[in-house]
Amino acid sequence: DVVAPSVELLVPASTAGPDELARTLAVADGTGAVAIRVLDTTHRGLMAREAARFGARYEVLDADGADGPAALVELARRSTRADVLGWIDAGDVPVPGFLDLARRLTDADGPRVAVVQSSVDLLNRDSLLHLVPDRDERALENDVAGPSLGRDGAAPWEGSGSLARVDALDAVGGLPVGGAPTHRAAMRLARDGWDVVWSRPPTVRTVAPDTLDDYLHQAGERSHADWLTLFGSDTPLRPGRLGPRRGVAQLSASTAVLDGAVRITYLCVLVAVLLTGRLPVSAPLAVVTAAFLAQLLLRTAGSVALSRGTVGAGDATRQGLRLMGVHLTGILRPPRRPAPGHGPTRFAVLGRLPLLTVALLAVDVALVARGLTFVWPDLLPAFSDAGRFLVMAAAVWAIVPMVDVLQVLAGRVQRRHDHRAGSDLVAEVDGQPCRTVDLTPHGVGLLLPGRLEGVHDVRIRLDVP
Repeated sequence: DVVAPSVELLVPASTAGPDELARTLAVADGTGAVAIRVLDTTHRGLMAREAARFGARYEVLDADGADGPAALVELARRSTRADVLGWIDAGDVPVPGFLDLARRLTDADGPRVAVVQSSVDLLNRDSLLHLVPDRDERALENDVAGPSLGRDGAAPWEGSGSLARVDALDAVGGLPVGGAPTHRAAMRLARDGWDVVWSRPPTVRTVAPDTLDDYLHQAGERSHADWLTLFGSDTPLRPGRLGPRRGVAQLSASTAVLDGAVRITYLCVLVAVLLTGRLPVSAPLAVVTAAFLAQLLLRTAGSVALSRGTVGAGDATRQGLRLMGVHLTGILRPPRRPAPGHGPTRFAVLGRLPLLTVALLAVDVALVARGLTFVWPDLLPAFSDAGRFLVMAAAVWAIVPMVDVLQVLAGRVQRRHDHRAGSDLVAEVDGQPCRTVDLTPHGVGLLLPGRLEGVHDVRIRLDVP
């Protein structure tokens, strides 16, 4: 029989506010954990009161906020007496049954499982992670890559939404300090003979980044940290009991920053060819065209088929163009934290994707200049008619997805200038009739006839036609 282990739920909350913490604790309070510990780096009275309201223990730990939630989890691990630690970032919501996954960690008949990582469901369906409303960037990991790698014990460990055996973490010295702590810990566990498995369906719900600044910062921070693992003691290039699938998966994550360098190199070569009239290869144009079309079709068909519908045609290109700038800078340094106070204006998108904007302008100018050679042949070095047509077609092919990325983001900013949607519905608050004035993803705005005095628990009844 599988013995139910004791589970302590850790809720890192250093970057969250009282509302996010309440959203997590309201559900976590009934999960059956032996203790719920809210972890912070500085004492905040509102957070302490919110934790006490749900019976959780509020702890201030001496961790560097720049090291993220993993540093708080590591410090809390050293003082736990539980068999298993559950990890839920403040703001994320565990689904009932989340802690039941701990049984997979103590199954004596199964493999040595150190971590169970749950797939994650997104609360906001139109976030920056959603390339289209019904498909997000995490779908490939949640529905295909995670379960596939998990069958070999090589699933990614992402942090929030996971449960980990305390003795397994003790055996590898806990979570390392610095970038990509869970990915590095997963490699240490693999070398020590432990598995990391994936769980579906999702048992955790989270809010995806909803502004372009937050999206770029999170993606850039993650890719830069994974890039640095190549040069540290936990590098996947080091021989050992890492396993081929774990090693390849981590190599893929660690080299993601190189995608930006590849894309900008291709665009620079394209601009140079348009302006100089010289192709970078000496093969016949028919061979170059056939090779380009063949690799494009094979790559697109392969990614769509292997992703089982979680990736559409063109999704990888759009995502790569959006992240081209942060990937390129991620080779040298981590991204700068976004400054507060930027208004969501339509043209702000151009300033926040400067490399993509400059690349688009450069290709546009070179394409127009080459097009003018039909009228003024001496404007640029001569090109054969076939070569000119091929290169101009390649330039148009490059421009279309760049324009698509920018116009989608700019249009989304206009559609989501703020989260409030005006409404005029009848409501009732503690027996007082009132009207709603707006709706948001996390609440409702009410127009009350008077103030509510001394009321802590408010019941709202809303009639939606």
